[in-house]
Amino acid sequence: MANQYIAFRGSPSGEVEAVHLKTPQLGPKDVLLENTHSGVCGTDAHNLHRDIVLGHEGVGVVKAIGYDFHCENGGKIHGVTDFDQGTFATHSVWPETRLVPIPESIPSLEAAPLLCAGQTVFVPFIRDKILPTESIGIIGIGGLGHLNISIAAAWGCHVTVLSSTESKKEEAMRLGAHEFVNIKKSEAIQVKRKIDRLFVTTSAQPDWKK
Repeated sequence: MANQYIAFRGSPSGEVEAVHLKTPQLGPKDVLLENTHSGVCGTDAHNLHRDIVLGHEGVGVVKAIGYDFHCENGGKIHGVTDFDQGTFATHSVWPETRLVPIPESIPSLEAAPLLCAGQTVFVPFIRDKILPTESIGIIGIGGLGHLNISIAAAWGCHVTVLSSTESKKEEAMRLGAHEFVNIKKSEAIQVKRKIDRLFVTTSAQPDWKK
């Protein structure tokens, strides 16, 4: 087991700093990961001035386990954020309750963003019992929006994307959108099919008067 690892933390100046940390002793249900991939979330930008290890959507390989862990050594798993541990690091230690196996059919590079942005836009489909026959509206095509489009289309829904950036139309259609509406071009928004559910994935509130 590695005695030390390199982690990337925020700092008072806002600069990301590389630090060498001592690997903590594993508890009975702890897991040492070698982090291989990490997504970048908007919250990482918010935490640049905080003295914490950055990153919370990552994939890694098990390198050591506590004596009471119940997953096969070597499985691909991910962790969520902690003030002392993060995915912007060569290694991290997590309790087994914060980990989940990643299917081998999903490349790690693609899996990492699903663990924050992906689940953020996917959970409503389960929680709110969205049906494949429904029409979904999505505002924004950023980190959340592009996954939202793909998930909604794969769910079987009719997907209408509303954006103020015309250059994103091609991308939206490629991701599975059925309709693209440029909300900047008209005073009143008109869509071909009535929207049953609306996802707002932008960082700022849209102009609801439209």
